[in-house]
Amino acid sequence: MQIDTQHIPVQTILPQLPPYVMVDKMLFYHPQKAGSELLVSANNYMVKDGFFTTGGIIENMAQTCALHIGYYNKYILKNPVKIGYVAAVPAFELHSMPKVGTMLKTQIEVLYTAMGMSKVQVTVQTANGTLIATAQISIVETNLPTQNS
Repeated sequence: MQIDTQHIPVQTILPQLPPYVMVDKMLFYHPQKAGSELLVSANNYMVKDGFFTTGGIIENMAQTCALHIGYYNKYILKNPVKIGYVAAVPAFELHSMPKVGTMLKTQIEVLYTAMGMSKVQVTVQTANGTLIATAQISIVETNLPTQNS
């Protein structure tokens, strides 16, 4: 079952705080999937020379994973949002660099979860479907609550 989460402020389910937030909206939650949206703005600190940097794209991917975990902890388990870390990005492919003004849609699919670690397949596209990047990311979830839990 996919849940529409667009009404939930991302700050309530993310461990990151502004200005380090790289997602504007969580589009949906599913136990194995999630989606986010980000409008690349000129004042984003991960923009350089009018383009969203590779680091910004990877952070957007990681924060989409964090939205999935945060939603699960807060709304399913009724627990505080926890801090997580990127353990590895073994398969990252960059297809194009998004310009300022580009709407990014990021989707994750959980491949597996075991002992506090998840491996996730991530795809970033523009709103019109142009592929920006893909990756597999390994995320480690801690038991440490966030400042904004």
